[in-house]
Amino acid sequence: MTIEGKIVVDIERGAGVSITSTRPRDVARMFVGKTPDEVVSTVPLIFSVCGSAQASTAASACEQALADDAENSNRRQARELIVMAENAREHSLRILMDWHIGNARDIEPEPLREIMGLKDRMQAAAFGQAAPFQMFAQASIDRKAVAAVAGSLEAVLERYVFGEKLDVWLTRADIAAFEAWLAPGRGIAARFLAGLCQRSWQSVGGADTRFLPPIDSGAMWDILQSDAGGNFTQQPTWRNRPCETGALARCSSHPLVNALTGIHGSGLLTRHVARLVELAETPTAVRNVAALEEPLIHATRHEDGGLAEVETARGRLIHAIRLDGGRVLSYKILAPTEWNFHPEGVAAKALGNLQADGDAEIRVQAEQVIRAIDPCVGFEVRVH
Repeated sequence: MTIEGKIVVDIERGAGVSITSTRPRDVARMFVGKTPDEVVSTVPLIFSVCGSAQASTAASACEQALADDAENSNRRQARELIVMAENAREHSLRILMDWHIGNARDIEPEPLREIMGLKDRMQAAAFGQAAPFQMFAQASIDRKAVAAVAGSLEAVLERYVFGEKLDVWLTRADIAAFEAWLAPGRGIAARFLAGLCQRSWQSVGGADTRFLPPIDSGAMWDILQSDAGGNFTQQPTWRNRPCETGALARCSSHPLVNALTGIHGSGLLTRHVARLVELAETPTAVRNVAALEEPLIHATRHEDGGLAEVETARGRLIHAIRLDGGRVLSYKILAPTEWNFHPEGVAAKALGNLQADGDAEIRVQAEQVIRAIDPCVGFEVRVH
């Protein structure tokens, strides 16, 4: 049982862009009347994309609803390790499978096999045989095993994606150093990005965007509890404006991303490099999870309930649960795709700025932009 649906993009030449979603509306209502245990066991079954992030968010919110002292730094860090591995997998899969223009290229099985095994290996390293997303699960972090998973990720990225050592790539903080990496075309990323540059597509999909800021959990709790019809979770805004969440928002202050933004705005090149920066930084973040400046998982207790936020590959995910007599009175899920693919949000603006001559090229560019922003469901582009 999974929650499907897709994003449908209609591009009317000279008339604008419309974005609609066939995803079920306010799907979290299915949890009303259930126990927290039932919620936590069901969430991974209905969300096939970023399932560990969804499960972690649900478990953390439910724990807060049930106990005043639910915060446990060891358990949080163990779950963060799993989420980081899942985020790295999602970023890497997009690169291995989608970073091409036109006909798909053959996918090498070895890096795909390594990437697909990351999350399960990290789960074992963080929780042993315990179920990580059962409420109040006991973590047993094996630091040596965690370091081994980080090393495996690093090796795959260096060999197949970046074509050089990650610590070397991360020193390429200005345009000249970045272009020097592009020129030899070592690795999937450099070859793909060089192809974008050859087509002069660096700025394609550039648009004014407002990044989703940190929002006080109490304020978010109040908004979600007043969202009886699901309008906010379907089409969220902050201070009456749609916002963007994800790798570009998180990495916008990185020197290279900032420099590319100054030249190409939030176009394809900037977005892809933001993903690369986050991915290149992941092995070190995994090794030093206890020292993260900003935890990936943030959970708070509220009246008769709890709220949890997790930074997933595609952006900020929020779950909020309110209980009455030990059963769910209300449950809300706010996913990053609803921010990024809001009808007036960043995707709509980016797609509305496409300037290609023919319908075929518009379609190709639109698909590139959508993949760069990265919805958590499939999509369809229709050019009229």
